[in-house]
Amino acid sequence: MRGKAHLLALGGSIVFSLASGGPVLAVTPVQASVAIVGDAHGFRPVSAYMSRPGTVVSTFQGPLGTVRVASAPGSTISFEVTPPDPHGRGSIRVGIDPSASRPGGAGQAQNLADLGVAQPASTTPTPAGGTPWASTCININVLGGGVQGSGCSNIYKKHVNGLDWYLSNEYWASASLTTWQGPLGLHLQGVGFETTWHPGNVIYSIAPTITQSFGTCAPWTVTTSATNNGVTIGGSITGQICPSTLGPWNLRLASTYPNSGTLWTGNVQGVANYQGAEGVQLVHNPAGVEASWDDYYVIDYCNGVCF
Repeated sequence: MRGKAHLLALGGSIVFSLASGGPVLAVTPVQASVAIVGDAHGFRPVSAYMSRPGTVVSTFQGPLGTVRVASAPGSTISFEVTPPDPHGRGSIRVGIDPSASRPGGAGQAQNLADLGVAQPASTTPTPAGGTPWASTCININVLGGGVQGSGCSNIYKKHVNGLDWYLSNEYWASASLTTWQGPLGLHLQGVGFETTWHPGNVIYSIAPTITQSFGTCAPWTVTTSATNNGVTIGGSITGQICPSTLGPWNLRLASTYPNSGTLWTGNVQGVANYQGAEGVQLVHNPAGVEASWDDYYVIDYCNGVCF
C-alpha cells in the first residue's frame, strides 16, 4: 500500500524510527505491538500505548538501557550490539521497520511529546517545511544512563502530480552525556542519522555535501534545492552544531536502495551541550513505486583513552 513508512537503525551507534498519525486521543493501553526480531540482547517490551490513531508509543528496556519509539502497530525492532574493543570503542544499533500504512502529519513536536522528550529550543533542530506528511522520532537512554538522545525524520510532499511525488526529508539526531566520568570514562564520539529508500525511489540532492569544522557550538542551517524532471523543490533544517565536524555520511545514492546520511564527529566528555547532526534529502517517488524508507539514528562512544 502506498504510504508505507519504514525506519531502521544505527552504526557505531544507535538507530531508530517510527511514523506518526492523526489527532491526539486519550492514552489507550495496548498489547506490545512492536515485535523484536533477531537477538534482543536482553531488551524486552515493558509498555505500549496508542497515542493517536496509527501511532503506538513503545518502550523497551534491557541491560544497555531504555529505547522508546513511536511507530505504527505491527512494526518490528531489532538490536545489534558491538561491545567495546581493546581501545574502548563500541556501538549499539537499533533498527525499526514501522510498517506504517497511514503516515500522519502531527509532526516532530507531537512525536517528541509522546516520547517524553523536552529539549531546549536551542538544541532541537527546526525543519523549514512546516507540517510533514510523515514524521518519525526516537528517544534513548543507554550505557547506564550515561548517554541520552533523540532524533526525528520529517518527510514532506513538496510537489504532487497524481501518484508522482517529489519529497524532502529534513532530519536530525542529537545526543549528550549525562554525567562526568573523568578522562578515562565515557566519551561521545559520533552522532548520526541516515535514511535508506526502497527500490524505485531516487535521491537526487542532499545536504550537507562537504565536511564542515566547528570550533565552538553555533546555530547552523543545512539546505538544498534542485530540479528533477522539470520540478524544483528544496528543503532546509536549522539546529546547533558543536565541535568538531558535521559532514555527509554513508552515501550510496546510486544503489538499488539509495541512501544518504549526516554525521557529527568529536570527542566529548563534558555534559553541557547536545552534540547533533542534521541533513536534508530530496527524493523522487515515481507513480507505481511505494514511498517507503528505513531511518537510522546512531551514536558512537568510547571508554578510556579516546583522544
